[in-house]
Amino acid sequence: MKGTERTANVLCFAAVLMCAAAVMWSGCQGANDLKKDIEHGNTGTKILLKYDETVMWVWHETEPHRYSQLSPNSEVLEGTSLLFESKNLPDGKQVDKWQVNTKELTDDKYTVNSADAVTEGGQKVITVAYTTKAAEAIVIRFNESTITVQKSGGKRINSGDTVYEGHWMRFRAVNLPAGQQVDKWKINDRELNGSRYTINSADAVTEGGQKVITLAYTTKPAEAIVIRFNENELEVHRSGSSEFIYDRDTIYEGAGIWFNAINLLPGQQVDKWKINDKELNDAWYTINSADAVTEGGQKVITVTYTTKAAEAIVIKFDKNKIEVHKSISDESIHNGDIIYEGTKIWFRAVNLPAGQQVDKWKINDRELNDAWYTINSADAIPEGGQKVITLAYTTKPAEAIVIRFNENELEVHRSGSSEFIHNGDTMYEGADIWFRAVNLPAGQQVDKWTVNDKKLNGYRYTIDIADTVTEGGQKVITVTYTTKAAEAIVVRFNENDIKVYKNGSGSIKNGASVDEGSRLLFYTVNLPAGQQVDKWKINDRKLNYDWYTVNSADTVTEGGQKVITVAYTTKAAEAIVIKFDKNKIEVYKEGEDTSIQDGDTVYEGTPIWFGLANLAEGIPAGQTFNGWTINGKEYNDSAYTVTLADAVTEGSQKVITIAYTAKPGTDPVVIKFDPAFVRVYHRDANTPVQNGQTLYAGTELRIRKRKVNAINKWLINTKEYWGKSSAYSINSAHAIEENGQKVIRISFTVSPVQMMTVQFDPALIECKTVTGKTITSGYEGPAYLYAILTAKLPSGKKVKHWEINGRKIPGSEGQKTLEGQADPDFAVEENGKKVVKVNLVVE
Repeated sequence: MKGTERTANVLCFAAVLMCAAAVMWSGCQGANDLKKDIEHGNTGTKILLKYDETVMWVWHETEPHRYSQLSPNSEVLEGTSLLFESKNLPDGKQVDKWQVNTKELTDDKYTVNSADAVTEGGQKVITVAYTTKAAEAIVIRFNESTITVQKSGGKRINSGDTVYEGHWMRFRAVNLPAGQQVDKWKINDRELNGSRYTINSADAVTEGGQKVITLAYTTKPAEAIVIRFNENELEVHRSGSSEFIYDRDTIYEGAGIWFNAINLLPGQQVDKWKINDKELNDAWYTINSADAVTEGGQKVITVTYTTKAAEAIVIKFDKNKIEVHKSISDESIHNGDIIYEGTKIWFRAVNLPAGQQVDKWKINDRELNDAWYTINSADAIPEGGQKVITLAYTTKPAEAIVIRFNENELEVHRSGSSEFIHNGDTMYEGADIWFRAVNLPAGQQVDKWTVNDKKLNGYRYTIDIADTVTEGGQKVITVTYTTKAAEAIVVRFNENDIKVYKNGSGSIKNGASVDEGSRLLFYTVNLPAGQQVDKWKINDRKLNYDWYTVNSADTVTEGGQKVITVAYTTKAAEAIVIKFDKNKIEVYKEGEDTSIQDGDTVYEGTPIWFGLANLAEGIPAGQTFNGWTINGKEYNDSAYTVTLADAVTEGSQKVITIAYTAKPGTDPVVIKFDPAFVRVYHRDANTPVQNGQTLYAGTELRIRKRKVNAINKWLINTKEYWGKSSAYSINSAHAIEENGQKVIRISFTVSPVQMMTVQFDPALIECKTVTGKTITSGYEGPAYLYAILTAKLPSGKKVKHWEINGRKIPGSEGQKTLEGQADPDFAVEENGKKVVKVNLVVE
């Protein structure tokens, strides 16, 4: 299978952006909160904090207006300032009174007081709760092109949504003109003191029988500030966005940014972030001209950090149930890997049983509030001289939900899998999915994705029972999208140095026109030995990845056309020797698809892919492919960028050895298809599957058409899937029992339907469909119908070969059973009909 399919996955930002909902809040759980209390002068009695984390958050003020989340059963010190926030409030309800044990509070702030505690088991305890009361419905309006709004839990609010009094929200200005910053936020005519607001019906006005609040802001001048930092040591991002900021960029005071350290040495973690000489308490910062210094007539801030020792921690988890990634880089983490404290990770469940969803994530015995975590040595336990954290989750029931959508307009995929979801499939609440528009008219791009009437703020969605409607006794969500105009953009690049692929359309040529919103992927060709890509560039804009979403704002105008030019810069790359078993594995350079031989030297930064040379020969009988390894370390993909850190030293050479493992297979299924029209690939082993090969339930396949241009639907036995290329995970429930074996046949239909008549001698031939239905001679049916022909041999006779319309079928010699799809190219015209005459030649 030449090449691999890659979809740029920006989920690595999800956890970060949830925390980024408010620059002033450190939403990711803080470590060593008790230590911070002592550092800030709170040295009173230790008190155990209890609360129900399904209905609230508790935040600990680490410094004025800076907060870190506290988990239930945390210890806090007397004198600590706490802030409470409700979550998952039902529509129409709001907090009435906050309570600490039996003490009612006047608002959502509280200073820990041992006099309010009760004693349980010899320990002072405070339990936080609240009561509720009715809340009026309020419609919120704002300009979505200049403002983003989030409610409790980081969920986005759209203009026109109904919200409820007593619920809080945060907002951020976007697309501010250069040289401007927010001066004042306003709700109707009321000025606010910040960017957080608790909805108050007294602020609403009545319009058309509805209570309405309109959110806006005023601006004031913002000084231009040049930001400096070492791009080899850290990344800088604009708050609330995946947008990168680069060294020497100009940004404006009032802008929120956040930082991420990269290329930290093993055993090191960030200690303090610094803006010039000013130490920060976390990785978030609002540009302030007072912090700048003047250099060459410019205001300049320089971002740096100091480091401290980080303990090595071994992470353990069941890879069949969980996948784990480093935040930002999205690099896969494998069971048994060593990572260092301070590293941010995110994770998701895979292969959840039908009807189940994640209830709680756990690190050893500690419950987490979300699916991301910062490695903390305090959570580890010693095992065999190592510090170990074990990641797991508990489950709870998930309601079944039917998903509906137009397969001619969009694709739906399960996150973290190649699996397609099909119109009418049953999904379960809590499942993560993502969408991609197909067949968009030229000049159009997606504006908003919607689930029923709910507008989404991206192409990813977690199935939520609250978004469903009931139809015919079923819970249903319908996925659609709206469009907006997309400018045509000309893409230029040097074809001798670069290959460019458009997502879903294959490679494009220099000078091709694409619509804004298109996703492009880049590969180098003919890189000089000893060099690797440093930065990809779109015109003057530097990228941090090898993919890009086309944006008209990045273009320049040339000859009346909007143009982007793709280029790259290089840096030195170390030589690495690639080793593998050449009898079992094939390795290729990505983009060029030139083969790499065992023992070849390549250079770090080179993208490669690998696959089994022969699945049947490479995996023993009764076994199934388990996964790839890089120098013995588990690796979850067949595409890999050669990385110096993965290499080992052998003699004077840096070496990477590619291998794979197998495991016992369960629930075997025989896969059949017509090789004349269909190709099937084992996704993980990245190798072709042979017709009639036995694979195992759960194996993910890639299915490709041959010869035929217009496929309407793929068929898994009789189950319909959609056209074009497709992915399928073997499900034994889809199989048919034949002679003690489970069998799945892969075929397709075409549109428009072309009818053909089949003729044969019923004394010699039996013809059936995949369901076992008998087809009689003279039957008229669609072209490409999958048929199974069985010889009814006279005594003493054997099959010589099969013929169609007098043409011998290659490979049919001696075959008692022949099966495949009816090929219209074999048909002849008779009385205005296409006829296929099947003949069995015996001897």
